[in-house]
Amino acid sequence: MTDYTEEMGATRIVPGSHRAGRGLEFGIADCLPAEMEKGSVLVYDGKVYHGGGANRSDRVRSAINLTYAVGWLRQEENQFLSCPLTIARTLPDELLRLMGYQCGAFALGYVHAFEDPMTILGRCQPGKLVGAEMMLNAEQNEARRSFLREAEFG
Repeated sequence: MTDYTEEMGATRIVPGSHRAGRGLEFGIADCLPAEMEKGSVLVYDGKVYHGGGANRSDRVRSAINLTYAVGWLRQEENQFLSCPLTIARTLPDELLRLMGYQCGAFALGYVHAFEDPMTILGRCQPGKLVGAEMMLNAEQNEARRSFLREAEFG
């Protein structure tokens, strides 16, 4: 939507970082600004270390970010944080599932102790567990549920 220059904070990428492994730290000298003219496209794999640069200009930098993730992964923005529980409890189940209130696969989408996120909203029976949580005893699960009820994450 606008030119992307280093001065305007163009996305910075670390070439070859998709093969570098996890948990690494890179300095400013390791990355390059993805400078592009308005209308250009930057396509990269999510394994590439990348981030926004600082906009040191007096102009607004505008772009469109299209992200693809396979359907069983979580959405990019965490709607649990964007929508207070008091509002979430008023929404239909279908919308809640679109917002991420569902387990996508083992170890994806559960809340606190491998519970279905709909338990937090009172939409399914507390104790509906997924995966390894079934190994914990009932007292541990009840303690976690009590804590969440008192905290009211809103």
